[in-house]
Amino acid sequence: MAFNTTSFFAGVGTVFAAVILGFAGGAMITTPPKMEPNRVERVAASSPLVAAKTDAPATPSAQTSETTPAPDRVISLPQKPDTSQAALSEPPPVAAPQPVIAPQPQPVMAKDDVASQVDNAKKAREAELKKEADLRKAEQRRAQQRRERRKQQEIQAAANAVRQMQANGELRQVSREASQDAGPRFGFFGDN
Repeated sequence: MAFNTTSFFAGVGTVFAAVILGFAGGAMITTPPKMEPNRVERVAASSPLVAAKTDAPATPSAQTSETTPAPDRVISLPQKPDTSQAALSEPPPVAAPQPVIAPQPQPVMAKDDVASQVDNAKKAREAELKKEADLRKAEQRRAQQRRERRKQQEIQAAANAVRQMQANGELRQVSREASQDAGPRFGFFGDN
């Protein structure tokens, strides 16, 4: 038997492709899907961080919900030099650095406020879940009622068909014909 290099490389390539596909499929199955945060996580992320202990009383500016972001750094530009003779004889004035504006403190919320927000979010989620469960139960009841109604309609239709056949005398005639057309009967162990 002669060695065929094309068949050899085709077999090696097939095995290699199968192994790669197997590993890729396993990696896709085992990596968790990217999940969107639920409502509690979104509320927790949007609320500012809570300080553990605050001894200073809250100022009215800290209680407002609208705060302006503080700039990261302040850059002062040098003033444009004068071109007059007096300005040329004297060295240009050095611009004094402007003071850096301190960032405004973030509003601090008490632990009770955050806990109440989390509790409210949990209650809202539970209410949503209960509402969804009630809707599912109502839909299941309606589906069961439809099935029972359909079943009753089918029974009524069959009963009406039997009554109609009895009224026309077809049922008696069909049963007589069946008994006459039976012909020879075959059975086991002498039952003829």
